[in-house]
Amino acid sequence: MRRNPPLPRFALAIALAVLGPIGPLWAEDPASTVLTGHQGAIDAATFSPDGRHVLTGSADYTAELWEVSTQRGLAILEGHEHRVSGVAFSPDGTRALTASADGTARVWDLSTGKEVLKLTQDGGRFTSAAYSPNGRQAVTGGNDGIARLWDLRSGAELRSFAGHAETITSLAISPDGTRLLTGSTDRTARLWDMASGEEIRRLDGHEALILSVAFGPEGKQAITGSWDKSAILWEVETGKVLRRFPGHEAAIRAVDLSPDGALALTGEWNRKAYLWNVETGEELQVFDGHGASIDAVDFAPDGRSLLTASWDGTVRLWSLPEVLWPDLPERQPVIAAPQPALKAPVNVAVARPETLVLIIGNRSYAEAPPVAYAHNDAEAFARYFRETLQVPQENIIVEKDLNSIGMARWFGTDEVPDGRLARRARFVDEIVVIYSGHGVPVFHEEGLPSGYLLPVDVPAAEPGFGAYPLDMLIRQLETLPVKSVTVLLDACFSGLSTQGSLVPGVSGAFGVAVAPPQEKARVSVLTATDFRTPQFAHWLDDKKQGAFSYYTLEGLRGAADADGDGRIRLSELRDHIDERLAQQDLRQSPSLLPGSEDNVLAEYVTED
Repeated sequence: MRRNPPLPRFALAIALAVLGPIGPLWAEDPASTVLTGHQGAIDAATFSPDGRHVLTGSADYTAELWEVSTQRGLAILEGHEHRVSGVAFSPDGTRALTASADGTARVWDLSTGKEVLKLTQDGGRFTSAAYSPNGRQAVTGGNDGIARLWDLRSGAELRSFAGHAETITSLAISPDGTRLLTGSTDRTARLWDMASGEEIRRLDGHEALILSVAFGPEGKQAITGSWDKSAILWEVETGKVLRRFPGHEAAIRAVDLSPDGALALTGEWNRKAYLWNVETGEELQVFDGHGASIDAVDFAPDGRSLLTASWDGTVRLWSLPEVLWPDLPERQPVIAAPQPALKAPVNVAVARPETLVLIIGNRSYAEAPPVAYAHNDAEAFARYFRETLQVPQENIIVEKDLNSIGMARWFGTDEVPDGRLARRARFVDEIVVIYSGHGVPVFHEEGLPSGYLLPVDVPAAEPGFGAYPLDMLIRQLETLPVKSVTVLLDACFSGLSTQGSLVPGVSGAFGVAVAPPQEKARVSVLTATDFRTPQFAHWLDDKKQGAFSYYTLEGLRGAADADGDGRIRLSELRDHIDERLAQQDLRQSPSLLPGSEDNVLAEYVTED
């Protein structure tokens, strides 16, 4: 929804009268530019007040800020624990609001990408959100059928809007901030007084659940889209139906009105979006290019372009022909001064297309306590290498709950050294191996025990039946025909875990020191704990990740660059993790076994 002043429609009417409907407006089928990066369906998307940026919310639990001119992702807003179903910019464009099925709505400072406020709906989930025009309040919609008004300074709930019998799917605030419009699966849209919370009227007319609502530029008109395959234009003050936009082939999941109110935009379940002349009800254009349902549409503030966002994980930006451009005032009241963060230089990762990454997340063990967040760790590392370092998808291998045969097949053994990793190695320059799961000690007649990786099918009490020795792992990796190999192990080898001893019947205070594996020239190993100290690898329950994995990724994103040269070296990464663990008062010391050099895992360059 856009909040621009109303403008005359005579220019569009004359143009359509001269050119005729549909065809002549476009010389050919419209083309689009595409924003890609999300790893799940996009549920919400909107332009910033100045039209230079786009904010998206996705089923991959993140929101992302994009730059329209370059189609580049500027910041990923991470913290939600479920899909992000609603997004909004503050009126001055400096903050973002996200609503999630995890039962929280969060406010983010876009100059830092940091969360500054969290709103919570106990026992429920948020479905939608909108900023008030004053920027000091916000409204959220929930699956309990209630909309809530929040104070964004204190986080206090100020007022509730109760009346819907089912989930609120969409909401919008009028440009003057006096009215709230909500749409629900109970087939009604409702108009509310923002000051009192009282229901003003119901908009009845759809035959199925309502999925999207939006106000026009003056707040005098509104549009709703429904599962009944129709969109309706309403006169807000009377509740009168002004126009229906029938003829859709599937459910309408997203609607919007242009900044001058002359155009309507609808997005369908069947992957298409439609542009309509509000005055005549004529279909002006079909936008076809997505591979799945369109769940969000939005006109740019200048009315010269629009976006569509889809379950295919992409946003498409479409330009409108000049004849449809509204004659907007030069200065629009909602546009903010330039944002410092968006003007500041941006650190961009140097792509690593010649890297192969094997990520193992062992969570569910047959005869050992589960490693609660091992799968989360694996997915987070995969996302970092894919999105930030731009490692090709085919070079990122994720194995969850790998058994003993699978581990031997990937790495090989002393008897059968030609594993899958060896067969892939000749096509790349660098290999990174990441493991999140249990490690165990294996005792010998003399000396310290040795560390082994524990496959999910091997008993922790009897690791001799298939656990994989670290020494053999490093020997196998040393033979690979690549320049360097880096191993990151979120595991300990003392026999301890967050749930006590891995060995049944043994005290949780029991733990052993382990002999470090033999170092090799080209294999560098960074582990979560010190080999020579009985430690265990901690979890961060609030982050839903292993502590080592979380702080490793934090460091790789730039926090570990101690000397400011743009390169994240293993030694810097070790120091960063060590410091962050100490700050959390966790008795856990990462250990680094360097190869021939201090490997650079990530490199960033500064772009203005």
